[in-house]
Amino acid sequence: SPGRGTTLTLDLPLLLSLLEGLVVQVGSSLLVLPHSGLAGTDPPDSKACSLARLVGLPEGTTDAEVAPIVRLRGRHGEVALRVDRIIGPAEVVRRPIGAHLGRVPFVEGATILPTGEPALILDPRELVEAASRGPIAEDQPSGRCSPRRILLVDDSPTLRATLQRDLCQEGFDVVLAEDGQGALDRLAAFPCHAIVSDV
Repeated sequence: SPGRGTTLTLDLPLLLSLLEGLVVQVGSSLLVLPHSGLAGTDPPDSKACSLARLVGLPEGTTDAEVAPIVRLRGRHGEVALRVDRIIGPAEVVRRPIGAHLGRVPFVEGATILPTGEPALILDPRELVEAASRGPIAEDQPSGRCSPRRILLVDDSPTLRATLQRDLCQEGFDVVLAEDGQGALDRLAAFPCHAIVSDV
């Protein structure tokens, strides 16, 4: 309005937010570790757990004797993880990875770095919990620790989404089904530790 100005209102999705994190490289992949779960960096330590092996990515060529270490903070204390390279801090826009991908272990979102390269944003709490379970076997093909898996069965999309978010935040791998037949099909493909279902 003339003489009064203009007001603009922007509605943004809750999952679209700014995040400060540390960008690291494992193999050929770039990953973002949120500052909220970052406890610091340490000198190289060949005994530290490999972040690449923990999340199931191919390891890089950096010698374990010289690879940098990042310390992450979680519900169960701190863990030291070995990476190939520390790129540096960055402020990024956190975006959801999309419902079509389902539940991806250790991943809480994705972003495009200032350089234009895509990167996954990892969940420090989930990484700490997985690393705290013990050393990863050298002969384990994927290097991924299997989280506790729950089959969630409910015909309400809203309730499914809410319960899935809460269970994932507590470190569970959640498989979804909207009815009994779907639940049986999921169980045949994904053995689960427990089932959460409505009446």
